[in-house]
Amino acid sequence: MFDWLKKPDHPMATPEAAMQELADLPEDDPAKALDDVCAWLTSLKEAEGFRPEVRAAVLGVVDEAGQPHHERLLAEYLAAHQLYETKSQIRQQKLLAFWNRLLDAYEASATELEPHAAKAGAAQEAFDQTVCRALRA
Repeated sequence: MFDWLKKPDHPMATPEAAMQELADLPEDDPAKALDDVCAWLTSLKEAEGFRPEVRAAVLGVVDEAGQPHHERLLAEYLAAHQLYETKSQIRQQKLLAFWNRLLDAYEASATELEPHAAKAGAAQEAFDQTVCRALRA
């Protein structure tokens, strides 16, 4: 009866909860931090029970939290003396995995938001923002 009051059974059920979870990302290891962000993106994409607007907002928080770690890892990758060494290739794979997971999550979120976007309001705004972020990814 009150399904709209239920929250998903997920540690990042709200943007505020997502910020708290992401506060624990390792600052000194951008590769590990991106691995954690990728795991959260997959988890959010597959989680059930989210209202579409809330899922989009949480994905935005995760995206924003992952960007500084992505920039640091990209700087490490580009500063490497030999881009073909194993460590550089691992960095490159992590960078690409971040964007791929981000795109997958935004694409699923936009698909979920699309039927609700015909109505003006939060759903339309969330849909527009999600599509723009998916295009960037």
